[in-house]
Amino acid sequence: MVLASGVDVKTLSGILGHTRAAFMLDTYTHTTNDMQRRAPEVAGDFLTDIFGEEMSPWEERAKAARAQSV
Repeated sequence: MVLASGVDVKTLSGILGHTRAAFMLDTYTHTTNDMQRRAPEVAGDFLTDIFGEEMSPWEERAKAARAQSV
């Protein structure tokens, strides 16, 4: 929940006393259904920011696929 609230992995790992952030991630983190549903949207937004309008056809296919899966 702390990671989802915006605290970065390295900082949280240090607070918990772990020398490696990877250990903390492997031990304490998991994905939720909400995270899995939101990931394609976040990735799509990121790619649109980079590539701009070139992503429009891809976004439309992704939206259609999400609508079918709901």
